[in-house]
Formats: sequence, structure tokens, C-alpha cells
Amino acid sequence: MHSFDAYFRFKEQVFYGFSAEIRRSVEKARSLSAKKTHLLVNAILFSFFVSGCQAPFPLSSKPRLKQARTYHAPLSTRRAPNEEEFCAWFGDAREGVLYFGISAFWNEYRRDGNNPLADLDRTGPLQIGRYDLERLRFLPPLTIATKDAPTGSWDVLAHPNGRIYFSSLFDLSGSIDPRSGEVERFVEAGLGLNELALGPNRKILASRYASEESGKSGSVVLLSETGKVEKEFSLRSPPGYLTSPKTVAYDPSMQRIWVVSDLVPHEAQTPSGQSAKFRYDTRILNLEGHELVAIEAPEILFVRFDDAGTGYLAIRNARKLELQILPSRTALPMQAILHDETLRNFGTRILLSENFSPYDFVQEITLSGKQVVLTSWSGEVHVWNSDGATWHAQLPIRDEISLYYTGVIHGAHLCATYCADVAVSCIPLPHP
Repeated sequence: MHSFDAYFRFKEQVFYGFSAEIRRSVEKARSLSAKKTHLLVNAILFSFFVSGCQAPFPLSSKPRLKQARTYHAPLSTRRAPNEEEFCAWFGDAREGVLYFGISAFWNEYRRDGNNPLADLDRTGPLQIGRYDLERLRFLPPLTIATKDAPTGSWDVLAHPNGRIYFSSLFDLSGSIDPRSGEVERFVEAGLGLNELALGPNRKILASRYASEESGKSGSVVLLSETGKVEKEFSLRSPPGYLTSPKTVAYDPSMQRIWVVSDLVPHEAQTPSGQSAKFRYDTRILNLEGHELVAIEAPEILFVRFDDAGTGYLAIRNARKLELQILPSRTALPMQAILHDETLRNFGTRILLSENFSPYDFVQEITLSGKQVVLTSWSGEVHVWNSDGATWHAQLPIRDEISLYYTGVIHGAHLCATYCADVAVSCIPLPHP
């Protein structure tokens, strides 16, 4: 079993080892084709992120739910013909169906000795998973490509127009009509898109985790419903760091874009010889891409807004996990750096856990009626009700390296995508 100390050493080795590899790979990439350059630079930069995601938690001490059940997709969905093994990623629910990304990234990464490029070595189908939340069973996946895709689907967005939008970091993103199967690929948007969210006027917000240009930070992309790039905002880089955006969210009440980012140091060591550290921040942009506010502390893990503009922030504050609720039309001070002592004065801050692991992470916040669901890698789920009550659950764990992504409440169950396989775990809701 991996202890926290062992995991910390693992993360440090991977993180610092890739600092030198980035420089070598960027030089090598200049001799490759434009597409290969884009893939290679994005993959190496992204390896910083995956070193933080590979989280072996000491989970065997956590209680298992006797009524919980993990449902696995048919074998044909979990494996491609060339035997790549896939697992379930980010999800989004609409009209009783949970749609979710299906990717072989993690399994190929581990099988090839923690190599973030391994997913590109073998091709396979590109699909989006579907799970019937009413009947608790899988539906046939939506197929974007039957073969020869370099990677799988990552994030999905179940759009009000009925289409399912998907990102695919090492491949073109796009959308599919679940009724007809008609597919659009977003050639103009290029590669590197990561997380998706509904933006202004039903447009699509996407984070581009890394730029194809050496030494340049990632960006926020605003796409039309047909995938046209309407705007793209490059993000400011603090001295000595690159900014790699992850989560994007749109506040319709203030017409603001929120961006949660990794700050990746240029060098593995500081001038004094100390290990360089990851940093994280959250930026608030206007619709022209101008940065209005940066929040460096506390660390915001995920952010979500509802249709009225109420904001929900998952916050790591030392060992505490907190949920901050920002009422619609909350006007934060427009200052360069916003600190926690100022942020906590707006809205309500709710304590969810006093002992949230420093190696755990809230991967998603979803809204189900009057309930707010926070799902973490480790399978810890925290649910806040609009009447002020909270409840918590631990989803079943198969092993110490698999990750939960997206949890949703539908009917009498809470179900979450589980990257142990192409799997969804469901638990009955507690009685009132």
C-alpha cells in the first residue's frame, strides 16, 4: 500500500523529471510536423498535471457501503480491438441519461511506466458512454470514430440543444447528436481542449490546457454551437510559471468567466536550489478576456454556477474542505489579488470536512434540483441541500489508483463515473 509519503516522493520524481524533458522535447518537436509538434508539447506539459492526479490513497480503512453497487459496461465498450483498456471520465446528465468520456489515458499511462505519451502509441475507437439513471443500466455508447482515434473522449457537455459536446486533448473535439448519430469535429478549434462548460448565449467555454507554442500559457476558448472559435483568451503567466487552465465556468448574472488553473514552474529548482512548487489560482475574466481578479488563496478546486448566477466553489483551506456559495450578482472587489479574508465575506462558507486529504481533489460539482454534489477522486461525496442540511458518503473502492470523476443525483440514487473501468457506482440516497 502506498502511504502519503510514498505518493509525495512519486509526485516529486515525476514532476521534476519532466522539467528537463520539456526543454529537450520542445527542441526535438521543431523537426516534426505541425500536428506532431502540437501533440508532443501538449502531452509533455500535461504530464505535470497527471503527476498530481495519480493519487494512490490509503483507502482500505474507509467504510464500504453494503447497498452500493458498481455497474460495469459491456466488455466491448471497455476494450478496443487492439486491447487498449478504457475507463470512465467526466460526465454530464440530461433527461435521465448520464453521458461521460471514455479514455484509455490512465491505463496506458500506468502500463507504460507512467508515460503520459503512451495513449498515443495505440489507436482505437472514440466513444461517449451513456448510463440510464432511471433503470441503472448502460446504454450503447455514442460512437464518434470506430477506429484509429489517437485518444478517447475526456470531458462532455450535454447541451440544451440536444447535442453532446466532447473534448479530446490529443485529438479534435466536437459534438454528436445522440438521436441520429451525426458527428461534427471542430477542426478550427485545434487540439488541447480539456474541460467544457456552458457559456454566454448557449455557447461553449473550453479550457486549452497548454499552447502549441513553446513557453506560452494555455487559454480559454469560446466556441459557437457549431464549433467555430469566436474568441480565444491567452492567460497571464506569473514570473517563472506557465498558466494551464483546467475548469471553466460562466456566471450569467455578472457576465464573468471563472478559470481555475495549474501554475507550472519553468524550472524544477529555484535559484537557491530548492524544489520548485506547483501553484494554483483562479482568475475572473470579462467577456473580452480581460483579467479582473486573481484568487491565489485559498485554493479553489472547482467552481460551478447555476442558471440564475449562484456560484458554488469547492475550497481547500489547509486540511479543511469547504463549500462557498456566492449569491447571484455577487460583485467581488475588482483588485489584482483577492485574498481569503476578503473572499469569505461574500456569501456563505460551509465546512464539509475537517480532514480532507492533501492528495484528494474535488473533481466535479453538479447541481441536482436543490442539491449540490461534490465528488472527489477518492470517492468521498459531499451533498449540500438548499435547506442547509449536508450529508456525506463514501463510494465503493476497487483499488488504490482508480479515480472518481462526476457524481449526480437522479431519483432515489446518487451515481458517479468511476475510472476503475468503464464503470458507474450508485448508492441509494439516505432517508430524510
